[in-house]
Amino acid sequence: MFSPTITNASTAIPGVTFSVHRIGMGRRTDIDLLCLKDRQRMRELEADFPAASPRETELNEQLEIAQAKALALDAVAFTAVTEGEVKPLEKELAASIPPDVSKTRSVLNVEYALVDRRIRAQWIRSGLIAIVHRDPDGAPVEEGIDGMTADQLLEYGPENLAQEIYTALIGDGKLLGAGTKNLRSPTTSGAVAGGQSPNTTAPLAEAAPTPSTSIAIVSGTSPET
Repeated sequence: MFSPTITNASTAIPGVTFSVHRIGMGRRTDIDLLCLKDRQRMRELEADFPAASPRETELNEQLEIAQAKALALDAVAFTAVTEGEVKPLEKELAASIPPDVSKTRSVLNVEYALVDRRIRAQWIRSGLIAIVHRDPDGAPVEEGIDGMTADQLLEYGPENLAQEIYTALIGDGKLLGAGTKNLRSPTTSGAVAGGQSPNTTAPLAEAAPTPSTSIAIVSGTSPET
């Protein structure tokens, strides 16, 4: 049975549930129109983002392999691989990027993050109904985010919860299984390695920008329905 609202158990913060509206096509169009200038600015920033050099691309690939290798090992081996492979590659990658390129990317990433937050705010204000936080015994949590409004969440709430709610709203109100553990924001205009911008879903790097080839913050527009 179709429900106009959905309640999700947060994967970002244990004990938290949040209820959201399922945003229909008409309202999605309204949100897109409100975000039109911001989405255009995102495309401009993506176009200006310096492309990766062949050496950067090579080192990024090596770094991804080393990181995946480390994560597959026990604690002792993880430390050894991190110290012996991951950190040297990170250092070499950072050194391969000219200072002016690194500075340009940092400036673009800062503005991109600000634009992303404005788009995300439109979605959360349009779709969030309620946030509930309970302790393991089911009692309300007196402090923190229980009962937090959309504006409170956006102003000083947990960043990972805001991202999770935004991602659910984009996905018709639903969180989609284990893939939401490390939430990344869907988009229809995301920057990727090499500075190219495909018209497909691209990931959002929530961490602080690293010396990588892509814009670190990518936002979303409404998916095609």
